[in-house]
Amino acid sequence: MYVCFQALKNGWRAGLRPFIGLDGTFLKGKCKGILLVALGQDSVKHFYPLAWAVADRETTRTWKWFIELLRNSLDLKDGEGFTFMSDMQKGWLVLLVSCFQKHIIDGV
Repeated sequence: MYVCFQALKNGWRAGLRPFIGLDGTFLKGKCKGILLVALGQDSVKHFYPLAWAVADRETTRTWKWFIELLRNSLDLKDGEGFTFMSDMQKGWLVLLVSCFQKHIIDGV
């Protein structure tokens, strides 16, 4: 399940920095799985939710699914002009290259 409200998209476009933080956490209650989150940041460094999704497990495939939906929702095109930040280490560059190939290749 993926959620990205129009009001959040409009607020992000209107006044937030071109920064997107990505993170995930495990759901351990009655509903098991993983919560994937994309956050923006305003001028005083407060975080702003952009989108979130619930998936069955954290894999490269589920992150790619989430980032592609986020890219389409926020009209990020090739990712140019945006900074992505995450604490994911394994496979992060490969994942970004697959989702924003033109931006990564042009930036190298």
